[in-house]
Amino acid sequence: HYINKDQITYFPCSYKNGFTKHIKEDVEKIYTWSFAGAVHSIERSHPLLLFKLNFDSYKIHTTPANTFNSEEGLSTEEYVKLIQQSKYVLCPPGKITMECSRLYEALEAGSVPVVLANCKSLTFLPSYHHFVFPSSLGSELPFIIGNDWEHAIEIIRNIEENGDYEKIVKECKEYWSRCKEYWKDKLLKDFDILENKK
Repeated sequence: HYINKDQITYFPCSYKNGFTKHIKEDVEKIYTWSFAGAVHSIERSHPLLLFKLNFDSYKIHTTPANTFNSEEGLSTEEYVKLIQQSKYVLCPPGKITMECSRLYEALEAGSVPVVLANCKSLTFLPSYHHFVFPSSLGSELPFIIGNDWEHAIEIIRNIEENGDYEKIVKECKEYWSRCKEYWKDKLLKDFDILENKK
């Protein structure tokens, strides 16, 4: 797999265009969780149903299946506001791969992403995300990684019952800041190597 190739540097998905300029400080969290996007298949409809059954306070904005950046979607400003108003952001796999911009957008906007460890077609131990995020920053990832969606719900319930949300979201913010610095330095070093090989 390409992630394991030494000569390949892997960078994750980016944000929606104009995403960061709409981020505001001290936005009140009024939803336990949210999801905005296309529901392509049962891979997305199933977790939405489970989360609706388990948590009362949520907001869902869906767009037609098999679309990307649909006209029916939220504006970038509305999308950022929804993420910032949500404690947890549901981040099911993308239509084809595990990668999904929603994970990185949630981290950037100060919410806690909720992801699956792996998908049916791709399995890594302890999870796919441990191969995406820099191993040099430690083996513990601060966001919610469930073996399945029921497991993710159990983790969230434990966080809420123990009053640990503020601690988790703080860890996510600090970790994401270190990730961005790592990828920035890595990119600059790789370009220097390429420049020196000319």
